[in-house]
Amino acid sequence: MQSIESLMASIAAFPGAVVMVTHSERILRELATKLVIFHHGVVELFLGTYDDFLEKVGWEEEGAARPSRVVATPRPASAVTPKLAKETTRKCRAKIVAMRSQALAPLKKEITRLERGISHLEGEQSQANAALLAASQSGNGIQIAELSKHLSHLIAQIETHFESLVTVTRDHDDKVSAYEAQLTAVAE
Repeated sequence: MQSIESLMASIAAFPGAVVMVTHSERILRELATKLVIFHHGVVELFLGTYDDFLEKVGWEEEGAARPSRVVATPRPASAVTPKLAKETTRKCRAKIVAMRSQALAPLKKEITRLERGISHLEGEQSQANAALLAASQSGNGIQIAELSKHLSHLIAQIETHFESLVTVTRDHDDKVSAYEAQLTAVAE
Protein backbone atom coordinates (compact mmCIF):
# COMPACT_ATOMS: atom_id res chain seq x y z
CA MET A 1 0.00 0.00 0.00
CA GLN A 2 2.83 2.41 0.78
CA SER A 3 4.41 1.92 -2.64
CA ILE A 4 1.07 2.66 -4.33
CA GLU A 5 0.62 5.74 -2.10
CA SER A 6 4.15 6.91 -2.94
CA LEU A 7 3.62 6.33 -6.65
CA MET A 8 0.33 8.23 -6.64
CA ALA A 9 1.85 11.05 -4.57
CA SER A 10 4.79 11.36 -6.96
CA ILE A 11 2.56 11.38 -10.01
CA ALA A 12 0.20 13.92 -8.42
CA ALA A 13 3.15 16.18 -7.58
CA PHE A 14 4.70 15.82 -11.05
CA PRO A 15 4.03 19.03 -13.03
CA GLY A 16 4.04 17.34 -16.46
CA ALA A 17 1.82 14.82 -18.19
CA VAL A 18 1.83 11.12 -17.35
CA VAL A 19 0.50 8.27 -19.48
CA MET A 20 -0.37 5.26 -17.35
CA VAL A 21 -1.92 1.87 -18.10
CA THR A 22 -3.86 0.46 -15.16
CA HIS A 23 -6.84 -1.63 -14.17
CA SER A 24 -6.85 -0.11 -10.68
CA GLU A 25 -9.99 1.92 -10.08
CA ARG A 26 -8.29 3.54 -7.10
CA ILE A 27 -5.47 4.91 -9.26
CA LEU A 28 -7.95 5.92 -11.95
CA ARG A 29 -10.11 7.80 -9.43
CA GLU A 30 -7.14 9.53 -7.80
CA LEU A 31 -5.13 10.55 -10.86
CA ALA A 32 -6.93 10.28 -14.20
CA THR A 33 -8.17 13.44 -15.89
CA LYS A 34 -8.43 11.93 -19.41
CA LEU A 35 -9.11 8.31 -20.32
CA VAL A 36 -8.32 6.21 -23.36
CA ILE A 37 -10.58 3.20 -23.02
CA PHE A 38 -10.06 -0.07 -24.89
CA HIS A 39 -13.23 -2.14 -24.65
CA HIS A 40 -14.66 -4.77 -27.06
CA GLY A 41 -12.11 -3.81 -29.71
CA VAL A 42 -13.17 -0.17 -29.45
CA VAL A 43 -10.89 2.73 -28.59
CA GLU A 44 -12.57 5.67 -26.89
CA LEU A 45 -11.13 8.93 -25.68
CA PHE A 46 -12.93 10.45 -22.71
CA LEU A 47 -12.01 13.91 -21.44
CA GLY A 48 -12.85 13.82 -17.76
CA THR A 49 -12.28 11.84 -14.60
CA TYR A 50 -13.00 8.16 -14.14
CA ASP A 51 -16.04 8.99 -12.00
CA ASP A 52 -17.29 11.32 -14.78
CA PHE A 53 -16.88 8.44 -17.22
CA LEU A 54 -18.82 6.04 -15.00
CA GLU A 55 -21.58 8.59 -14.51
CA LYS A 56 -21.90 9.67 -18.16
CA VAL A 57 -20.93 6.56 -20.13
CA GLY A 58 -20.31 3.64 -17.80
CA TRP A 59 -19.50 0.07 -18.75
CA GLU A 60 -22.11 -1.70 -20.85
CA GLU A 61 -22.96 -5.37 -20.50
CA GLU A 62 -20.25 -7.74 -21.75
CA GLY A 63 -22.58 -9.24 -24.39
CA ALA A 64 -23.20 -5.93 -26.13
CA ALA A 65 -20.72 -4.83 -28.79
CA ARG A 66 -20.09 -1.29 -29.95
CA PRO A 67 -18.79 -0.20 -33.31
CA SER A 68 -15.23 1.15 -33.45
CA ARG A 69 -15.16 4.85 -32.80
CA VAL A 70 -13.26 7.57 -31.03
CA VAL A 71 -15.37 9.74 -28.77
CA ALA A 72 -14.21 13.04 -27.38
CA THR A 73 -16.50 14.18 -24.60
CA PRO A 74 -16.05 17.84 -23.77
CA ARG A 75 -16.03 18.79 -20.13
CA PRO A 76 -18.84 21.05 -19.04
CA ALA A 77 -17.87 24.34 -17.40
CA SER A 78 -19.20 23.06 -14.08
CA ALA A 79 -16.56 20.30 -14.12
CA VAL A 80 -13.70 22.79 -13.89
CA THR A 81 -14.22 23.65 -10.22
CA PRO A 82 -14.28 20.01 -8.97
CA LYS A 83 -11.16 19.30 -11.06
CA LEU A 84 -9.32 22.17 -9.38
CA ALA A 85 -10.46 20.94 -5.99
CA LYS A 86 -9.39 17.42 -6.92
CA GLU A 87 -5.96 18.65 -8.06
CA THR A 88 -5.57 20.62 -4.85
CA THR A 89 -6.56 17.52 -2.89
CA ARG A 90 -4.05 15.42 -4.82
CA LYS A 91 -1.26 17.91 -4.21
CA CYS A 92 -2.16 18.13 -0.55
CA ARG A 93 -2.18 14.32 -0.24
CA ALA A 94 1.17 14.15 -2.04
CA LYS A 95 2.69 16.62 0.42
CA ILE A 96 1.31 14.68 3.39
CA VAL A 97 2.65 11.38 2.00
CA ALA A 98 6.06 12.97 1.41
CA MET A 99 6.11 14.44 4.93
CA ARG A 100 5.03 11.08 6.36
CA SER A 101 7.84 9.28 4.55
CA GLN A 102 10.37 11.87 5.71
CA ALA A 103 9.16 11.69 9.33
CA LEU A 104 8.91 7.89 9.52
CA ALA A 105 12.17 6.95 7.77
CA PRO A 106 14.49 7.83 10.70
CA LEU A 107 12.14 6.12 13.16
CA LYS A 108 12.09 2.95 11.06
CA LYS A 109 15.90 3.05 10.91
CA GLU A 110 16.11 3.44 14.67
CA ILE A 111 13.65 0.58 15.23
CA THR A 112 15.75 -1.68 12.99
CA ARG A 113 18.97 -0.60 14.76
CA LEU A 114 17.48 -1.32 18.20
CA GLU A 115 16.06 -4.69 17.12
CA ARG A 116 19.46 -5.73 15.70
CA GLY A 117 21.18 -4.50 18.86
CA ILE A 118 18.82 -6.52 21.05
CA SER A 119 19.37 -9.60 18.92
CA HIS A 120 23.15 -9.18 19.12
CA LEU A 121 23.08 -8.62 22.89
CA GLU A 122 20.85 -11.65 23.39
CA GLY A 123 23.39 -13.72 21.45
CA GLU A 124 26.15 -12.44 23.74
CA GLN A 125 23.93 -13.20 26.75
CA SER A 126 23.48 -16.78 25.57
CA GLN A 127 27.25 -17.19 25.16
CA ALA A 128 27.89 -15.65 28.59
CA ASN A 129 25.33 -18.01 30.16
CA ALA A 130 27.08 -21.01 28.57
CA ALA A 131 30.49 -19.77 29.77
CA LEU A 132 29.10 -19.14 33.27
CA LEU A 133 27.73 -22.70 33.38
CA ALA A 134 31.11 -24.08 32.34
CA ALA A 135 32.90 -21.92 34.96
CA SER A 136 30.44 -23.11 37.62
CA GLN A 137 31.05 -26.74 36.72
CA SER A 138 34.82 -26.27 36.89
CA GLY A 139 34.61 -24.28 40.14
CA ASN A 140 36.53 -21.25 38.78
CA GLY A 141 35.41 -18.50 41.20
CA ILE A 142 37.24 -15.61 39.50
CA GLN A 143 35.76 -16.46 36.11
CA ILE A 144 32.29 -16.88 37.69
CA ALA A 145 32.52 -13.38 39.21
CA GLU A 146 33.70 -11.79 35.92
CA LEU A 147 31.04 -13.57 33.86
CA SER A 148 28.32 -12.64 36.36
CA LYS A 149 29.28 -8.95 36.09
CA HIS A 150 29.37 -9.20 32.29
CA LEU A 151 26.01 -10.97 32.24
CA SER A 152 24.48 -8.33 34.51
CA HIS A 153 25.82 -5.59 32.21
CA LEU A 154 24.36 -7.34 29.12
CA ILE A 155 20.95 -7.70 30.78
CA ALA A 156 20.96 -3.98 31.65
CA GLN A 157 21.84 -3.09 28.04
CA ILE A 158 19.08 -5.34 26.70
CA GLU A 159 16.54 -3.71 29.03
CA THR A 160 17.69 -0.23 27.95
CA HIS A 161 17.37 -1.21 24.29
CA PHE A 162 13.87 -2.60 24.90
CA GLU A 163 12.79 0.60 26.67
CA SER A 164 14.11 2.67 23.78
CA LEU A 165 12.42 0.36 21.29
CA VAL A 166 9.06 0.79 23.04
CA THR A 167 9.45 4.58 23.02
CA VAL A 168 10.49 4.80 19.36
CA THR A 169 7.79 2.34 18.27
CA ARG A 170 5.13 4.33 20.14
CA ASP A 171 6.39 7.54 18.50
CA HIS A 172 6.32 5.82 15.08
CA ASP A 173 2.79 4.52 15.60
CA ASP A 174 1.56 7.91 16.83
CA LYS A 175 2.98 9.61 13.75
CA VAL A 176 1.46 6.98 11.45
CA SER A 177 -1.95 7.61 13.06
CA ALA A 178 -1.56 11.38 12.77
CA TYR A 179 -0.63 11.22 9.07
CA GLU A 180 -3.45 8.75 8.36
CA ALA A 181 -5.87 11.18 10.02
CA GLN A 182 -4.53 14.01 7.84
CA LEU A 183 -4.91 11.89 4.68
CA THR A 184 -8.45 10.94 5.68
CA ALA A 185 -9.33 14.58 6.38
CA VAL A 186 -8.01 15.66 2.96
CA ALA A 187 -10.00 12.93 1.21
CA GLU A 188 -13.29 14.07 2.77
